[in-house]
Amino acid sequence: MKTIDLTNQEPSLEELLALARTQAGILLTKHGQPVAQVLPMPAKPRQRVAPLHPGAWEVREDFDEPLTEEFLLGQA
Repeated sequence: MKTIDLTNQEPSLEELLALARTQAGILLTKHGQPVAQVLPMPAKPRQRVAPLHPGAWEVREDFDEPLTEEFLLGQA
């Protein structure tokens, strides 16, 4: 992360945005004291498309049947 002291110079907004994009962000200070931090926006996640893995799993016909006593007691 790059540090810019605004005491001596005041860079333009365009310069700050360009630095924030190319660096991991920038820290703005005045007289050595942190004033603000400018971070680049994270990349927009790709849109998920369903179904991702058709046929990878299936729902059994008895999925909503009550569980057996043996299964609930850990004996199955």
